[in-house]
Amino acid sequence: MSYLYAISRTDLPVHQQAIQSAHAQLEYLRLWGSLREHPTFVWLTVSSKIDLLIIQTLLEGKGIKVCAFTDPDYEGYQTSAISFLLNEDQRHLLSDLDLWNCYPPKKKSFWQKLSRFEHLIDLR
Repeated sequence: MSYLYAISRTDLPVHQQAIQSAHAQLEYLRLWGSLREHPTFVWLTVSSKIDLLIIQTLLEGKGIKVCAFTDPDYEGYQTSAISFLLNEDQRHLLSDLDLWNCYPPKKKSFWQKLSRFEHLIDLR
């Protein structure tokens, strides 16, 4: 089994963490995407660009292809996320990193917002 990892930086806004991680995955697949099976996706986080670059260097030192994504439209062209493919035997390399976690939104859900317009919509 293979695992497609993305690591984003928690010093970026939550929505940018998601966007930058997706960009990194797509770029990885564009560069090295000859997958025979559908990998399991794992999304991890680190606190800064320095942490991201250290992990990238360590993985590349072990012969793992890493795609570092740098978004030209975001934050002065700094590396915002990385992506790479690991097999089962390599997963221990990242076992100390945190899974991505989005705190619950402070705004109302779509359904709560929709209830304001229920007089306009027949949901029966």
